[in-house]
Amino acid sequence: MKVTAYDYRILYRTFSRLIQNRLGLTMVDLNANGKVPVPPYVAIDIISPKLPQSFLEEDGVFEAILSFTVYDKSKLDCLIKANELREMFGDQLTEDELEKQDIVLVERMEIQLRSVAETNAYAYMAGFDCRLRLQESYVDEGTGEILDIELNKGEITNE
Repeated sequence: MKVTAYDYRILYRTFSRLIQNRLGLTMVDLNANGKVPVPPYVAIDIISPKLPQSFLEEDGVFEAILSFTVYDKSKLDCLIKANELREMFGDQLTEDELEKQDIVLVERMEIQLRSVAETNAYAYMAGFDCRLRLQESYVDEGTGEILDIELNKGEITNE
């Protein structure tokens, strides 16, 4: 068996769905090329993609730090939405959704104003970072990725 590289698209899909369904906001990749949505919206950035948890990296467990930034045309609305997003990450519904994707929220850092001080500001920015614990998958060469393990539910015999 060998460890495969983590698919970071899982994070984007999971958080995009959560943010859209729970807060009604669009999530975009901070560094993506393309049209920027009209505020309010949330931008995500993976700022530390892989922080090993032990000197034995073979176990496939690592942490990553993601940055979430809310953009809005009003500073107060921006702060309110950033706080709603941060609080949403701490509730049971979000924890359950993250668990389905093998994502553990380790830490939610404090909200910071991220606006650039200029007179022609397009939008105000406020956000926070999150530390996540993730697990790389294992592939048994020749059989593919192990997604589920079914246990024998029959009786144990002495055969």
